[in-house]
Amino acid sequence: MLLFELLVRAINYLPFGGVLKSLADTPNLVIDKGSEFRSKIKDLLVSEGILKLNGFRSISEMIEEINHVIVDYLPYSSNYNSVILFSLNGLVPDDIEAGFANNTFSNRDIVVIDDLNYHLDHSDVVSIVATDTAIRGDVILSDYAVIMIRKERYDKLSEKGKSMLSCDGKINVKIFEGDLRTAVENTLLEMGYVPERPLLGKSHNGFEESATKQEIVDTIKSISVDRNIPMQYHFDYAFKNDSYKIDGVYNYFLILFYIYLQKRLKFSNSLLENLIDLPSSEYYLDLLMNEIKKYGINNYKELVQLYNQSLVQLKNDGILQSPEAIVNNFVDSYGNVALYDEGNLFSNYIRK
Repeated sequence: MLLFELLVRAINYLPFGGVLKSLADTPNLVIDKGSEFRSKIKDLLVSEGILKLNGFRSISEMIEEINHVIVDYLPYSSNYNSVILFSLNGLVPDDIEAGFANNTFSNRDIVVIDDLNYHLDHSDVVSIVATDTAIRGDVILSDYAVIMIRKERYDKLSEKGKSMLSCDGKINVKIFEGDLRTAVENTLLEMGYVPERPLLGKSHNGFEESATKQEIVDTIKSISVDRNIPMQYHFDYAFKNDSYKIDGVYNYFLILFYIYLQKRLKFSNSLLENLIDLPSSEYYLDLLMNEIKKYGINNYKELVQLYNQSLVQLKNDGILQSPEAIVNNFVDSYGNVALYDEGNLFSNYIRK
């Protein structure tokens, strides 16, 4: 069995042409997962009796209930991420296993496996950690790569799609069924590698105990020293390099939503101006929640659905900008957003 590191990444999009694109360069829509605005909406739903958090339930059950209900009351945003993250020698755990619930990987349809050593020489590897090995920019897979795809997803592909997925046979495409983690570990064994169980967080050197764990940990430390690549988790990397861009993109979409709401809820221009200046201010968000409550939570829900449908249409029409383009056009180096630009077709559309 081999002990050298393999990159493993679970995704839901099809990596046609053997390319993984970073979120920074990909127009994307996501539901807000952890902001002050989300927190205020949650409190409003509780006060209105729509979200019920009482009763004897586990933390995971309560989180699941919140996520199930709140999704219909939150506007879309975009994620900015300049790097593509991989776990090493095994599938990354779901966030719920560490007590929070931002990401679930075990239900995804596609897993990419590739050789770390190849990308150390051919890609911009900017950190190396058990669950957060990061490559900056787009990642071009090696001929050694394996793309695992769930059978139901593969069966829906056209012959052209299947050919594009395998890069005309250059990349090995493996079809799987059943539990994703088990399928990944079986594939690693078939490839001649020892599968590991990566852990979220910095404890236990990033892996569950195993007969081969220490050799993997030592190899990671050696690569870090030899290649001058920091052993840095994504939160630390993003805070150091991308925090103002992440905040700027989030604020961009939040401000667009405020503009959209003000046209329909008819709240004051001064409140809108304050929300634009301080998009996550607890004080002004409380005032906005009062306006939403007066408008009616069910009416607000319909507005959110219409707004999100509009964003999806913009994305489908190729008008939605990538997070990197948003940063370049509308975000300054402090994360402040300027939207009153006639060239901002998106902003003009939302104002209608």
